Amino acid sequence: MTRKVSGVDCLKIKVATKLYERVPWQSSLDVTYISKRQRAKIKEDYLAAVPFKIASIGIDLTNEIQLLLDEVLVAITRFDAIQQEKKYSFPALLLRSESAASSQIENLTSSVRNIALAELNVEASHNAKLILGNVKAMREAIKSDSDIDKDVIKEIHKNLIEPSGEDFGGHFRDEQV
Repeated sequence: MTRKVSGVDCLKIKVATKLYERVPWQSSLDVTYISKRQRAKIKEDYLAAVPFKIASIGIDLTNEIQLLLDEVLVAITRFDAIQQEKKYSFPALLLRSESAASSQIENLTSSVRNIALAELNVEASHNAKLILGNVKAMREAIKSDSDIDKDVIKEIHKNLIEPSGEDFGGHFRDEQV
C-alpha cells in the first residue's frame, strides 16, 4: 500500500490480506426480552475484523518527505519558543477550542467558557465535562515525553472517558464491539 501526501509517494507498506475471521456469536443480552422473531434473525456467527499486525512493519520515508518533516520540526521549535514568552497559554485555548469543535461531531456542544469553568471545577453542564475529558486526554498525549506505549494510551483513555461516569476508562477492550 502506498500513501500519498500532496501527490508525493511517502510510505510504502506491505500488509496482510486477511481482513475478517468467522467467530461464534456470544451475546451478553438477556434473550428473554427479545422476541422469537428477532431471535431467529440472530446468526450463530459473525465476521470479526482482524487488525493488521503493524508493529514490525518498517516505514521508508522518501527524502522529500523527510525534508518536509525536518522543516516542520524547526517550525514547531520556533512556535514553542514564542509561546514561552507570551503571558497567556495559547495552546490551552487551542486545546479547548479543538475539543469543543471535534465534540460537535459527536453532537456534544458547549462553549469554550463552559469548558474552562468545568476545568476549574465550577458547576458546569454534562457536555462541558465530557468535552473537558477530551481536553485532558489531549493534554496527556501532548505532555508525554516518553514513547507512546500501552501505559500512556491507557492514561489518555482514562482521561477521555472518566468524565462520562463510565468505568471502562484506562482499560483495553476485551471483547468485540
